[in-house]
Amino acid sequence: MLFTPVTVLKRLSERNGDTILLSQKNNITNIEWQKEADAFRAYLQVERNLSPHTVASYLRDLNRFIIFALGRSKRSSSGITRKDINDHIAELHTDGLSPRSIARALSALRTFFKFITSEEGRKDEPTEEIEGPRIGRPLPKSLRRDQMDKIMNTVDISIPAGIRDRAILETLYSSGLRVSEVISLKLENVSFEEGLLRVLGKGRKERLVPLGRFAINWIGRYLKEVRTEFIKKKLDKGYLFVNQRGGALSRQAVWLMVKAVAKRSGLRLSPHTLRHAFATHLVEADVDLRSVQEMLGHASITTTQIYTFVSGERLRQVHKKYHPRG
Repeated sequence: MLFTPVTVLKRLSERNGDTILLSQKNNITNIEWQKEADAFRAYLQVERNLSPHTVASYLRDLNRFIIFALGRSKRSSSGITRKDINDHIAELHTDGLSPRSIARALSALRTFFKFITSEEGRKDEPTEEIEGPRIGRPLPKSLRRDQMDKIMNTVDISIPAGIRDRAILETLYSSGLRVSEVISLKLENVSFEEGLLRVLGKGRKERLVPLGRFAINWIGRYLKEVRTEFIKKKLDKGYLFVNQRGGALSRQAVWLMVKAVAKRSGLRLSPHTLRHAFATHLVEADVDLRSVQEMLGHASITTTQIYTFVSGERLRQVHKKYHPRG
């Protein structure tokens, strides 16, 4: 069934069973969006076996986003970028939606784009790395130090790509980088003598971040044994971490690598989990919050303060160490 043409001035969405109605504007056809929405609905109903209420909720959130996208002349999901998602979230906030409603809308979009990425083989996933509003106590789950050791030792370093992957994981954890930052690193950004990385973060703000000895050792091994083999005759554009064809790594490639390591280790893990662990372990070691803020590249100290909520395990350790009957 194709979308019923309605005017933009009409309600953002209308329920007609579980079919969603969209507007037409500037002669934009909605056929591609309809096909994707219909396939998504079938996926939710058949493969996910979700309740009619949940399916309707997902479709309402998707409908709102599609109308936003049509306003930007985006005829299908293939043209959607991370900026579009961020701008839509900002618009929902401006419209007065609660943090919980915005989080639900973002969850619906994540599910939709993961489905589309899987079905259509899209190279990038626009909702990746986008953080929703924090609801309630903003405590990120952090991995323990022994779990970090397990993760690192899970990587298969008997193959060249494994040596590179170990170097990437050590860098993410050692320096608390975002995925976008680690894949953008150039050779010139690494100072082995000083143990520092020059990182270009959000808003193109540059910062210096310490690089630990484990990361230095694994990056050194990767440069010596692997990178030159991956580059071969391909024009070297100077990126620190490259794929097996010598080109720059994508966010998706790093994401898939981390997920593969997570599966082998039996631990819940994402690239951002390593950034959380970096910050949490520093705060638990009594590093001052301003220094952690600087290393993470947070614009506001309030963002960094989420790491001051120590874990239950940490509280038990402190109690056992200092309480007379601990």
